[in-house]
Amino acid sequence: MNKEISTFHAGRFLFTNGRTVNPTLLAEAEGTLFLAGKLPVFPDTAGELFLNLEQRSLYAASELAGNALNMSETMSITGGDESFFGEDSRAVRIFNLGRAYAALAAQKECGSFLIDEKFVSSLNSVLEKRLNTEPANYRNHPVSVFEKQFSRPYSPPETKLDVNLLMKSFFEWINSPEIVSCGVITRASLAHLYLVKIYPFAGSSETLARLTESFIYKAAGVGYLPHLLCLIYRESKEYFPILERFTESGDPSEFINFVCGIIGSSLGEVQKRSLEIITEEMFDSYIRRLLAAKEISERLAGLVGILKKRGSFRQSELQLMKEFTVLYGGVSRTTVRRDIVRLAELRLITETGDEEYTLNRGILFGK
Repeated sequence: MNKEISTFHAGRFLFTNGRTVNPTLLAEAEGTLFLAGKLPVFPDTAGELFLNLEQRSLYAASELAGNALNMSETMSITGGDESFFGEDSRAVRIFNLGRAYAALAAQKECGSFLIDEKFVSSLNSVLEKRLNTEPANYRNHPVSVFEKQFSRPYSPPETKLDVNLLMKSFFEWINSPEIVSCGVITRASLAHLYLVKIYPFAGSSETLARLTESFIYKAAGVGYLPHLLCLIYRESKEYFPILERFTESGDPSEFINFVCGIIGSSLGEVQKRSLEIITEEMFDSYIRRLLAAKEISERLAGLVGILKKRGSFRQSELQLMKEFTVLYGGVSRTTVRRDIVRLAELRLITETGDEEYTLNRGILFGK
C-alpha cells in the first residue's frame, strides 16, 4: 500500500511497503516467527545466543546510540539511582534507555497494537527525561543525523509543520488494515524505517525507531526477536548502509529482506534444533504408548531403540550381528519375519530394497 503526501516545505513524501520484497523469503521468515511464539527453545540448543539476552540487547542499543562505556559500566548506570547522575547527560541517557527497555519487557501480547501519537510521545518522553525541556513535542528545526554512520549525513524534514503532517499520515498508514495485513515483519520494519526518515524528535529518534520496531514484535508475542535485533544491527556491516540507501530511495524492500535474513539465520537454526529434540521425544513417547497398549513387544521396542542409533538393518543381520543377537539370537526366522512385518504394518520402518529397512520417524508427520 502506497500513501503519497505533499508536505509544505519538504516536497513529495511517499510511504510504501516495498516494491521488490522477496515473497518467498518473507513467507519463510513469517513462518519462523510464528513458531517463535509457539515453540519452546531448549536453552542448551541456543548456546550463547540467548544468554543474558536482555542486558546484551540494552547495551547494544546504547552503543548504537553512541555510548562508549563498557557493558559493566553501562549496567551499573541502568541499575543505579538517577538522582546520582546530576547533570551528566550521558549517564541520564543510558538510564532512560534502561527504563525504556523495562517498558519493552513489560509489553504484553496484543493483537491490536497501535503505533499512535500517544505511544510515540510517551516512549520519547522516557528516552528524553531530564534531557529535553519539551520531549513530547515534535522537532521544529533542522537536524543533521547519522554523520558517522552514513557516507554523508541525512537531513530529514525541517519544520514542525511538515513533521506534524508526516507523523499524522504515518500513524494512519502504519495502523491501516492494509499494512497490518502485510504481517508483523513488514509492519515492524516500516515503523523503524519511517520513524528514522521523518525523525520527529531532536534527541532520540534513532533509538525510538528501533524500540518501536521491537515493541511491535513483542506485542505480536515473539519473545526473542525484540532483543536480538539490536545485537545484530550493532554487529552487522550492512545495517547502516541499507538504512542510508532507504533514506535516498524511499524503497524499504532491501531492509525488509535484510530482516527476513536475520530471522532465518538467528531464530531458524535454533528452532530447527529444538524441533529435532521435540520430534525425538515425541517418537519415544509414541513407542512407549504402543508398548503399554501391547501393540508391540518389549523385543520390538528394543529393536526400535537400536535403530534410533543405527538407522537401518537387513533381515539377515538380526540373527548374526552382535548388537541384534541379544534380541534375536534365540528366536526362529519365522519370529524375525513376523516382527519385521509388524513394524512395517505400524509404519515404524520402511523397506528400501534388498531386504533393507530404515526407521521411519516421519510417521509423526503423516509420512
